[in-house]
Amino acid sequence: MDAARALRDHVAEPTVVWALWRTAADPGLGITALTHHITQPGLRPTTIALLADLESHAAACADVLRTLTGSTDDWTRAEAAHALCESPATRPSRWPS
Repeated sequence: MDAARALRDHVAEPTVVWALWRTAADPGLGITALTHHITQPGLRPTTIALLADLESHAAACADVLRTLTGSTDDWTRAEAAHALCESPATRPSRWPS
């Protein structure tokens, strides 16, 4: 996995850490780094969308995602709500599965 080794040098880019998780090249680093990204200033809604793909692995970010649903940015609010609803662990209990 030489490509995965090269990707690890670019964990500052959310799509890179998502790829590490998605391809199982380094899922632990992928989850840890991507969840770190959503707590940083300058958050992009596309980063939240990548987090939604983690499904139940995103449960550790539930509190941050709930806070982001109150953002003044419409896209950020929508992506945060989507990420929460993708995981059975974070989906609101009154929503159907």
